[in-house]
Amino acid sequence: MKARLLVFSIPCLFPATLATASSTLPPLTVSETIPAMAGVSQEQTTISQSTVTAEDIQRNQITRLDEVFQQIPGLSLSHTNGYGDQAQLRLRGAGARNVRVFIDGIEVSDTSRSQSQFYVSGMNMDDIESVDVLRGPQAGRFGADTGGGVINITTKRANAPFSGKSAVELGSYKTRRGQSMISGLSGPIDYRVSLHGENRGGYSDYNKRRGGTERDGYRQWGGAARLGLQATEEARLDSFVRYTREDRFYDWNTQDTFDSVDITSHQARLAGTHKTPSLGLTQVIAVSDSKTERAIVRGLPLPDAYKGQRSRLDYLGTWTLNPSVNIQFGADLGRDSINLSAPNYASSSPNTDVSLRTHGAFMTLGITPLDNLDFIASGRTDNQTHHGGDENWKLGAAYHVALTGTTIHGSYGTAWQTPSLYERYDVCGGNPNLKSESLRGWDTGFQQRFDSGRTILSVDWFKNMIKDQISWSSKSSARPGCPYGGNYENTARVRARGVETEFSVRLTNTLTARGTHTWQISENKLTGERLRDLPLHQATGSLGWAITPALHAQTNLRYRDQASQFGERASEYWVADFKLGWVVNETLRIHGRMENVLNRRYEEQYGRGTPGRSVFAGLTVQY
Repeated sequence: MKARLLVFSIPCLFPATLATASSTLPPLTVSETIPAMAGVSQEQTTISQSTVTAEDIQRNQITRLDEVFQQIPGLSLSHTNGYGDQAQLRLRGAGARNVRVFIDGIEVSDTSRSQSQFYVSGMNMDDIESVDVLRGPQAGRFGADTGGGVINITTKRANAPFSGKSAVELGSYKTRRGQSMISGLSGPIDYRVSLHGENRGGYSDYNKRRGGTERDGYRQWGGAARLGLQATEEARLDSFVRYTREDRFYDWNTQDTFDSVDITSHQARLAGTHKTPSLGLTQVIAVSDSKTERAIVRGLPLPDAYKGQRSRLDYLGTWTLNPSVNIQFGADLGRDSINLSAPNYASSSPNTDVSLRTHGAFMTLGITPLDNLDFIASGRTDNQTHHGGDENWKLGAAYHVALTGTTIHGSYGTAWQTPSLYERYDVCGGNPNLKSESLRGWDTGFQQRFDSGRTILSVDWFKNMIKDQISWSSKSSARPGCPYGGNYENTARVRARGVETEFSVRLTNTLTARGTHTWQISENKLTGERLRDLPLHQATGSLGWAITPALHAQTNLRYRDQASQFGERASEYWVADFKLGWVVNETLRIHGRMENVLNRRYEEQYGRGTPGRSVFAGLTVQY
């Protein structure tokens, strides 16, 4: 492996500053079984980050990952279709290709899709311990293609000799959900196994106010398992597997159809950890694999099949020289592949089977010269089969003023994103001549605590510049056998900037208010045109009331400004939900909620249906 490590010095405080962990949620907590995803301690204070915990998921009765992402400032979702759809993630104006998603150390982006995006669907929310969203370039342990940021999902592990849980929920649109879990500790072994499923009758994916009539349903089921072995005090082995199957019905374009897509995804990881306490050194070596298969049926003789796979071998070491100096270093070797079969189109060459190899190495240095001052520097070098190599880096600093409860922080970083295999080799829209995108971005901000922490406010300012952004262009004519014209091109130089705000206020001992707001604007620097697929404003708010220690009520509000997609504009909207949870005893918990309480008629994308007022109720039994 060819590795060129960049070495940085930090002679002075970098002028840009960056916000610390979320003001409304607890700081980053990394599972002991996945130490590879934790950076050096100084990095935790110098990155702009939000965390949603298992407690937050239970209190808010969150049933899907996109509900988590809607609470994160700077993060926007672009829904293509209705319930269970392929929502695109965007962080700080950077597209899905610049947002990497990890589940227990497994990079889960689908290589057979444009932008190699993560499919936001199908995960059992009860498995999740925390969802950490790191905003801004993250050159280092996560890879070069992290200009928008990183989403790191950590699942639960056993914490008792034996425990179990089963839950059911019924509700509107003929919704039925169920899940079950067992976990335990036995000597040096810990394990956790879970199963889940959902069946939803659905509503018309083509908005019924525009003429949609039939119900577009959704079904999914899956399971996950993790097994850990503490071989010695210094050595540990962890394994993790996950499988999900989804069947989703949707409407193609803006009309009622009976199209459907079947999606199967599975991930696996095996990691070994060795600690040398006398040296302050922790080393991890792991192998992982993630595969997604899609079969799309559009009323044609044969389905179109898309298969994407990503395999990776990685090594990571964390060395604590002393409490003030930490070094993290590592290397990785990967292989991406796709297999596309479109028998109904491009009959001369209906199949695509290509792959690429990548390798990279990085080093991160964290220094605390004074008790209240942290510095971070990270450098990374990467090489890819089709696009050669590139180097990226990040600098950051944080300063805490103990007297006023103020933390000021900032960073500057770069990123490198190559085109996806799909964008290069799809038979109808691929372009093998695409260039790589490059991104540079900075952010600065503060966190302020008032009244002994009863009120917390965080504000971040950010700016990203994306060169050679890859977008779909409809200018070229249709290729032989293809039903549409157009292909992927390096079409724009984009500037995205904005302000992210979070706050938490404990009004009384039983009443808490929380909220977020994002103002962001994305512009094509070549034309000066604002890119309207990114909403100008997004906001969330919640008011939680602990009526009694066992009874909790919560009201949530969500607002999104107007946004355009494919030339059509969806109007601004806001929706309100009400949720109630009752812990009957240590064994039984009952919950109920009403979503879209005021029955707002809104569209997240022009022409697409959304649910009206919906009611759900369920119970959970723990043993």
